[in-house]
Amino acid sequence: MPERQPQQAGVLGFGHDLYSHVVYAIAKGTLLYKLVSTSTKLSFQFRASNPDGILLYTANEPSQADFIECHLQKGKVSCSFSAGGGTLPLTSPQASYSDGTWHTVRLLRNGVDGTLYVDGVEVASGKAAGSPKFINGLKVLQLGGTPEGFDAKRVPAGSRVSFPGCIRNVTVDDKDIGPPTNSFKTQDCYQNSPAAGVSFEKGGGFLQVVKSYSVGKYEEITLEIKPTSHTGVLLSSSSRKGDYIALEMIRGNIIFRAENGGGALVVEYVADNPLQLCNGQWHTIKAWKDYKVVKLQVDDGEILEGGGKGAQTGADVYDPLYIGGLPEGVVAKGVTATEQYTGCIRNLKSGDMGKPAKSFSLTTPLDMAGNVYLGGCPYS
Repeated sequence: MPERQPQQAGVLGFGHDLYSHVVYAIAKGTLLYKLVSTSTKLSFQFRASNPDGILLYTANEPSQADFIECHLQKGKVSCSFSAGGGTLPLTSPQASYSDGTWHTVRLLRNGVDGTLYVDGVEVASGKAAGSPKFINGLKVLQLGGTPEGFDAKRVPAGSRVSFPGCIRNVTVDDKDIGPPTNSFKTQDCYQNSPAAGVSFEKGGGFLQVVKSYSVGKYEEITLEIKPTSHTGVLLSSSSRKGDYIALEMIRGNIIFRAENGGGALVVEYVADNPLQLCNGQWHTIKAWKDYKVVKLQVDDGEILEGGGKGAQTGADVYDPLYIGGLPEGVVAKGVTATEQYTGCIRNLKSGDMGKPAKSFSLTTPLDMAGNVYLGGCPYS
């Protein structure tokens, strides 16, 4: 059975909720008030195994014309600022910073001039348009994410989620900014960097990764799992009409079901024992809906086939796609699991016949609930 790694007290860990974050008040006479100035000297360290999320954010409200922000976007470090004139974006050319190791970011600003350093190397510099040099009106610094309902509009939409990792040693003018004023759904950082992916912890939860997931005559799905329990929902999407696809784990067996309207299509992988896949290794699950036939493969094993009755060949599904579980009150057709999935999932892909498979981001879901960690898989 996979074991959860220990945590490191005193280092902030984010990604336990879409809005996981801490807040620091920016008040006159405090170190952080030095951000309200014509210059900025800001530094911090981060570690991430997943590629997107907010590192820090501060802006005057409601206009957010004056702001400083940093985020991770597809593994690149990106910071930007404005003193009320033009915005200067500074982005690293490398996309290698979600590698599970600690990195040091340093942002220097002198009026409209800015320079971004990562690990002591200058990665970007430039000059903002316009003449304003004084960043004004900052009231709070948000680290690791922003509260629900707050529009972090200076961050690209794909990165506008809680940072999936850890942040430490935040300094302004080379001085530590101290403890936060308050926090929301943060935990101590794991001692070792988790593997890429998302983790469904004790009690389980769910992710909604697509608003309208389309299933027709053919669909091919691939994902990797590292389960810590033998039963739970892996994937589900169903329509009010009754068509659906569902992938679940029942006492160690993997079951794939689909419905075109003429009865369930079912194929099952039977494990040697209920805990066969709970061995601390990643396992690749491939499932196909091919008109009236469903297929299933676990790792590099035999491709199993199943089917059912009925003449219909297409499933009319244009509905939310849930991963790892279901929202409270949602009854999904084709799902029989009565226990919550626990363990990790990564590398979800889906495609139609003859088209390139599309990857779905599990770390930037549309919705989530329960005990789900977006910062990686902490089980070994």
